[in-house]
Amino acid sequence: MEQFKLRKAKFLGEIEGSWHLVEDVLNGDLIKMSLPRRFRNNSFEPKSGEFVYVMVSPYELNRGRYFSAKHDFRTDYYNDLMNQKDILDKLHEQK
Repeated sequence: MEQFKLRKAKFLGEIEGSWHLVEDVLNGDLIKMSLPRRFRNNSFEPKSGEFVYVMVSPYELNRGRYFSAKHDFRTDYYNDLMNQKDILDKLHEQK
């Protein structure tokens, strides 16, 4: 079973309800991102132009969910996603 892919993106803004539009910084793809309820309940809203991380399914790369290192994932998912985050940061620095 393939696990989630992490993408680094620039926040563009809210498009409808809890859905937000972000742009992948490495390839320019537009991704429809949702914010988990606990972020919406705490009035968390990324600023336009801010960099965020999005978890996407390997089967649906144009929709995802906001990723924060403070999420409680199973250890294997968390370690994999944090490794992907480090790689994305290095690639973005090189660009």
